Amino acid sequence: MLSENGNVLVFGDFTFLSSPYQNVLDNSTLIANIADFALGGKQNILLENFPFLFTQPVLQVYPAPEVQLTAEIISAISGLQTSLKISEIEIRIATKTPRDGDVLVLGTFADAEELASYINPFNISLDESGDTITLKNFGDIGRAGNGILLFEENKNGNRLTLLAETPEDLIALLSTVSSGSFYGCILQDNIGICSVGYGGSFLDETGGFGEDVLTPEPATGDATPTPAG
Repeated sequence: MLSENGNVLVFGDFTFLSSPYQNVLDNSTLIANIADFALGGKQNILLENFPFLFTQPVLQVYPAPEVQLTAEIISAISGLQTSLKISEIEIRIATKTPRDGDVLVLGTFADAEELASYINPFNISLDESGDTITLKNFGDIGRAGNGILLFEENKNGNRLTLLAETPEDLIALLSTVSSGSFYGCILQDNIGICSVGYGGSFLDETGGFGEDVLTPEPATGDATPTPAG
């Protein structure tokens, strides 16, 4: 355990915490001092603390204007609801931008302008070609197949913003968060990047796999028969 000023608390044995030793000599005073040390500092909440990112009894889920509550989105939100039960947090859908309280924002990169108040604190920029996003401490990342997590802690409520290129990628990103396992993600403090789809080089104009990926090149030259004919 490390305090804010760098002090460290280390014990090689915990017998003094058990009965009847907690009342021997000044062990009770020691235990009280340990409690003061453990509770005296302020914890910085980070993305890896999920599902303990939120501190209020209600989490407002705000879908951006371009995000429809399809059956798939509803299913993903229900998964999040299940994971938050451990923290006794209730989910409510917000139809307008919440001004305070704990908020989960769901959007696509196309919603960046409408979600500027959530995104601007993180200094995110989208290039004009629409192929990459520039993130602080990450540099340029591809938009296709990647989703980003933006977490902001403040006294009026904590906010987690999920952004992806397509609604399908957004659903995958929400499912990743709901599972609590950030496999496929890189987390740095309050920003995360998650692989939730396929990069553009693997996709054709219709959003499917290109023929050059799925169809092998035809063989060239004449076939040579085996000795058996």
